[in-house]
Parts: sequence; structure tokens; C-alpha cells
Amino acid sequence: NTVAVLVVACPCALSLAAPAVIACANSALARLGLLPISATALEQLATVRHVLLDKTGTLTTGRPDVAVHAVRAGAGEASLLGIAAALERGSSHPLASAFRGHEQPAVQAGLVREIAGQGIAGRIDGRDYRLGRREFVTADAVRVDGVDDGLFLGDDDGLLARFDLKETVRPDAREAVDALRRLQLDVEIASGDAPGPVRRVAQSLGIARWQARLSPAAKVARLEALQAAGTPVLMVGDGINDAPVLAAADVSMVLRSGSALAQTAGDLLLLDGAWQAVPAAVVVARRARQVLKQNLVWAAAYNLTGIPLAALGWLPPWLAALGMSLSSVLVVLNARRVRA
Repeated sequence: NTVAVLVVACPCALSLAAPAVIACANSALARLGLLPISATALEQLATVRHVLLDKTGTLTTGRPDVAVHAVRAGAGEASLLGIAAALERGSSHPLASAFRGHEQPAVQAGLVREIAGQGIAGRIDGRDYRLGRREFVTADAVRVDGVDDGLFLGDDDGLLARFDLKETVRPDAREAVDALRRLQLDVEIASGDAPGPVRRVAQSLGIARWQARLSPAAKVARLEALQAAGTPVLMVGDGINDAPVLAAADVSMVLRSGSALAQTAGDLLLLDGAWQAVPAAVVVARRARQVLKQNLVWAAAYNLTGIPLAALGWLPPWLAALGMSLSSVLVVLNARRVRA
């Protein structure tokens, strides 16, 4: 009887219940193009009820077209683009790619510094330039062409130009957003860009709630408001400006093309940029949680039933060994359902 009790009490099924599920779930995430970075990513992903999305480089392709509107008389379009390209040369922000094709070897920027959520500043040929939000570039309240959207370039004498950037929404973003809604998740855009571009992207994706001109601190404040209401939040982003909110979210995804700082703050790395992986990952996490509960219930029920039977002599050691082996095989086979 003692031998039978020891065999039944061997916690093989219990010890395999969670690792088997986690291994299968991580394998499923990898096939989707997601690499878990945090040990708690899978567990937290199964509980999310709200999704915060960055816009630039996340919902859009990150390869915008640029149009120049010169403000100061005598400023040539090629010269303005060359200055902007020199400032953005070392930046990892998605909008910096708009100026890559306009770089001029003779135009080099020094003392470059990037201010999160505002813009970038540097010195070219002894003059200080700024590129970013209008209020970051100049204290002048006069709008350019009556609008406040786009990127602005200025020096110590004031505004030089406004750049209009036209972004393209990722082709699979709308389908992924619809899939998130079908999973009963609320979807919201939290962007540092101007209201106009954010509104256009939100409308094209059918997202009713969106916020623009958010600083990194404002994004964190919005996240904390949701969390204070008891809502677990998934944040998806890619830029330096997103790093604080990515780190503070219950679980976060970062695009592989994102900045190194954002990737450090994220819980899951989206390897190939396929947006369909986002809702699919939530499905995998929820299924993994369900299968894990089934495994734990089965393993616990087997032990609670088998130990008394073995102690009373109704379960011989050979049958206890067979039952212990079968229970271990059962939890492993059940865990493979996560991969379906």
C-alpha cells in the first residue's frame, strides 16, 4: 500500500501541467511571428480588455511621403529637405524615413538631440535648427497656411518651412482591428501626432476613440486611468515616445522595426509586422489559460482520487504506475491543443 501511495503521489502530471502549456503556447506565438520577452507576457495577455495603439509606424507603414511648404522667402525646397534629413539622420523615429532620400553629403548636423514627444534639434554650419511640433520649433502663434499639422523646421530667426507627411495605413490593420473587437476588446489610438493625421487613420480603421498630441507622460496618464478602472491594457507601439507607456502597460507588443528603447520596455516582440498576429496572440493566450486550468484540475483530481484508493489497498502499485504515466501523457497531449 505504501509503494502504491508513493507512486500515485508522484507529482508528474502536476509538474508538467503548466510547463507543457507554456511551451506549446510560446511555440504557437513564434509561428505567429511573436517572440515573448517577459515571463508574464502570456498570462497577462489572456486578461486584457482594452488595446491602446500608437499610430506612426505601428498602424501605418512608417514610410511617409513628404511635401514642403516654404515659409521664409528665399528658402529652397532642396535646401530645406537637406537640413531636415541631416537632423533626422540618426533618428529611429518612423517619420525620419521620409527624409532618407533627401540626404546631402555636404550637409552635416552636430550636437543633435532628440526630445521625446517634441522633435529634434541640432547645429548645421554654425546655426541651430529645430524640427518637430510647431510649439517646439517656435513660440510664434501664427499658423502656417492656417494649419497646425505636420512637421515644422525653424532656426533662431523663426520658422523656415512646414513638411506635410502622408502616411499609408498598413494593409492588414483594419482586419486586425476588427478581429480585436470580435474578441470583445476596446480599441483606442493614443498618438503624439497632430489631430488631422490621427483622425484620418482612425476613420480608415473604424476606431471611434482616438487622442492626438499626447506626450509620453500623457500616454502613461491615459493608461493609468484605464488601469485605475480595473481594465487590463495591451499597448502596441514602436517608438521612443512609447517606451514609458509600453513599460507601464499590463502587457505590451513592440514592432521589430521599433526603437531599441521600446523593444527593451516591451513584453512581446512582433517579428514580421503582421498585424493579424495581435488578435491571434490574444486567442492563443486565452486558450492556454483554459487548457492550463483543465490540466491542473485533472492532475489534482487524479491525485485526490488515487491516493485514498492506494492507501486502502484497492490500487496495486503496477496500476498506480500505469495511471501516473497515463495522467502525465494526458496533460501533455491536452497542452498540444494550444497549438491548434
